[in-house]
Amino acid sequence: MVTSNNMLSEQELELAYLLGKPCRKHCGNGLYLRVTAPAKASWEVRYSFNGKRHFMTLDGEGYPTVSLADAQLKTAVVKLQMAKGSNPLTDRQQQKPSKIVSVNDLFLTWYDDEQLQRTTQNKPYRIFVHEIKPLLGRIPLAEVTQQDIALLIGNIQRSGRPSVANEALRYLKQLFRFACAKKLLALNPAAGLTPADFHLTHPRRERVLSLMELQQLFGALEARDNDIDRSYQLAFRLLLALGIRKKQLLETRWTQLDLQQGLWRIDDNQRQLYLPLAPAVIAWLKELQQLTGGSGYLLASRHRSKVPKPLSADTLSRVLKKAAQPLNFSEPFVLDDFRRTTKQLLVDQLAISMELAQRCLGQKTATGGVMVSAEHDLAQRRQALADYANLLVNTLGWQHMP
Repeated sequence: MVTSNNMLSEQELELAYLLGKPCRKHCGNGLYLRVTAPAKASWEVRYSFNGKRHFMTLDGEGYPTVSLADAQLKTAVVKLQMAKGSNPLTDRQQQKPSKIVSVNDLFLTWYDDEQLQRTTQNKPYRIFVHEIKPLLGRIPLAEVTQQDIALLIGNIQRSGRPSVANEALRYLKQLFRFACAKKLLALNPAAGLTPADFHLTHPRRERVLSLMELQQLFGALEARDNDIDRSYQLAFRLLLALGIRKKQLLETRWTQLDLQQGLWRIDDNQRQLYLPLAPAVIAWLKELQQLTGGSGYLLASRHRSKVPKPLSADTLSRVLKKAAQPLNFSEPFVLDDFRRTTKQLLVDQLAISMELAQRCLGQKTATGGVMVSAEHDLAQRRQALADYANLLVNTLGWQHMP
């Protein structure tokens, strides 16, 4: 496109407009008439900001609906914005009306922004689709009140699903916090609500499985006639033998393991924890490596995706619940109880101190120090976890390579 810096009269502008030859005609003070086709032209302003040159189309209709005099007036406003130190183009983009109107729009934008996968295997998406969207999805953002959210959470809680209600409240807080950060809302309508408002707080869990219960449980999990995937069986072994959190297991990639040195690097809350691996544990990991191919996540999602995803924690929980159901234990338990069980068995069965047991799990001791990253106690932790793995192998009948 030809750009002319010679200022034109009204008659010359009209001629350029009618001829329609693509060009920019300078009209003074950075104002240009941009002609793109016969009888099709718009007004543009050229300016420099932070050393970069920009062209910005003026608001409103183009030429001739907006006359040269009106375009010059709008140009003066743009120059005034620049004199105040702002970028007119950026200011205009920020003032554009948002395409996010409803709660559903907000959720999808937040989901895309977080690069999360839109699948019901993903807990935030599932809870939004099944619990939040039916009541709040179509409501405009500005009309959502704290009472609306309280009604939603109360309904879920009264349906006998306190954990789902707790998760829904947590995601709503994140969702509207995102809206406030994007300046779509001034206040977070969920900010003042807490789990205690809906009696969702639970007493601290103290469940520890006994060795006899573990014998029954793993007997069911690893029975020859069940259809439980071998990789899941190995995952349960790893959780119990190492006392790691299920999130730590599922988010681990094979690159974090050094099977020759017998070390597992866990990236946890901006710190790295190094877990020593017993020979039995190394053998299970090698078996898992052969089953999964040894690339990406230790336990990858079975769902096809452009971006590799780890196995869902819900999958392991469902498998465990199904296997344990016929056992009729006197006290219910969940997968997270494995970690507490590991710590207690280290103390009770191996007669080691609670401080060492906490260090084996990467926990803080009573004195508040972080334990696992200290090199001087690696040998001590390695021996304790090796003795514990041997205890499990001998008690639960697990076969392993020496």
